[in-house]
Amino acid sequence: MTTTPLNRRLATLPAHNGNISQPTQAFSGLDEEPEATRRDRKIAAEPVAPTQRAKASRRRYSDQEKQRILRLVDACTERGQVGAILRREGIYYSTLRLFLEQREKGRFDMPSRPENKQTNKQALQQQLAQLQRQNQRLADKLEKAEIVLDFQKKLSRLLEIETQQRQENF
Repeated sequence: MTTTPLNRRLATLPAHNGNISQPTQAFSGLDEEPEATRRDRKIAAEPVAPTQRAKASRRRYSDQEKQRILRLVDACTERGQVGAILRREGIYYSTLRLFLEQREKGRFDMPSRPENKQTNKQALQQQLAQLQRQNQRLADKLEKAEIVLDFQKKLSRLLEIETQQRQENF
């Protein structure tokens, strides 16, 4: 038996056993890689002075970001790929579970809420104007109905007077 390095001998084992495995296609999420994880990114924030404390802020994910992360996780086929995505995105598995639950509940299918207070204020103003117009139409209609009722009352009084006079004449 010739002496070969251990690595070369281990590489030939699958071929000797008849279990020649097909090379698997490596998972590539580069097309959806966020800018924060790219190596060529430029940092715009200035460093915090050592005497100051940086205030921590909670990260908020838009629906598009959540759906992108879920697409990446759904495309995972091999062991360890989900963990790699979580590390790259800087999120915990519990956050991923929240995203999955939101998708199961259909939260991403619903139309999004107004994104700013100005849009909400405009919607309220439009609704107020519509209700004011409707109120004015109903007030006009009520006024016309009251006029008709007053006319009918006066007419019925006139007809009563005429019928009483006719009965007295007979």
